[in-house]
Amino acid sequence: MRTLGFDHDKVLSIYKRYLESDKADLIVILAEEDSRVFGFIVGLCEAPLFTNDKVCMELAWWVDEDKRNSRDSIQLMKAYEHWAVNIAKAKMVQMAMLNEVTDLDRFYRRLGYRPGETSYIKDF
Repeated sequence: MRTLGFDHDKVLSIYKRYLESDKADLIVILAEEDSRVFGFIVGLCEAPLFTNDKVCMELAWWVDEDKRNSRDSIQLMKAYEHWAVNIAKAKMVQMAMLNEVTDLDRFYRRLGYRPGETSYIKDF
């Protein structure tokens, strides 16, 4: 499987652009226990091209293996959902998963999510 490269400067410039925008909201939520970060979610909320309603999309999220499917990971998702609905005023929250991460399907469904679309990729 091919992997994409990571460009630190590009990521910083994108976050800076969103932070300065009045058309999108960006959030980073850290999950900590005893001063140790065990998880995070980075979310973006904006209106897609076809509507004025806001949709929040998870850009990145990670939870350490020992905390996955735990109450702590659910609380992290609930904090993200609270921000999306009550602060960013989103009508929809979209989460993604890689096909290799099969436990996420059960996790998302347990929290009330349903599959929204399937995407296909081709490496060159």
